[in-house]
Amino acid sequence: GSTVEAYNTLFANCGQFAAALTIGGSYEFYHCTFANFWGYSTRKTPSILLNNYYIDIYGSTQIRSLDKAIFGNCIIYGNKENEIILDNNTSGIFNFKFDHSLIKVSEDFSTDNPSQFENVIKNKNPKFKDPYTYNYELDTLSVAKDSGKKEIGLLFPIDINNENRTSDNGPDLGAFERIEAK
Repeated sequence: GSTVEAYNTLFANCGQFAAALTIGGSYEFYHCTFANFWGYSTRKTPSILLNNYYIDIYGSTQIRSLDKAIFGNCIIYGNKENEIILDNNTSGIFNFKFDHSLIKVSEDFSTDNPSQFENVIKNKNPKFKDPYTYNYELDTLSVAKDSGKKEIGLLFPIDINNENRTSDNGPDLGAFERIEAK
């Protein structure tokens, strides 16, 4: 497993997973945009994979605790029907939380557990300005505008473009704060 702490980060257009968080570990992502619109071949994997085990060279399952995987004020979206896989071996620890995030998942993906999904926007287009020209800033009609948790926004008040995310009605989801024309 690994330890990753990331904020104001854009993960975009990966031919496979944008983040394969395998064999357990501890991960924190705040105000990150995972936007996977890969168009150079057929992408067969979702943007995010979380798991807590691996199969060793002898074919035995080795449990590796997923101690923490937090996605706070994030956007996880792309051109696949399901952009998240949760691959849990029930013999191990599997702790994750999507907190005030926009996610794209299959319709049967349950977000009912409030300890794992808090104020999640499910399957709504974030309305990036133009993901096919690599512009992942939010359009004026984006549902992600002002939808972030204020406490997280205060921890990371400056976005990826050096804009203040605390100067309007609330922090936007993802790495980019929408700044209206003055």
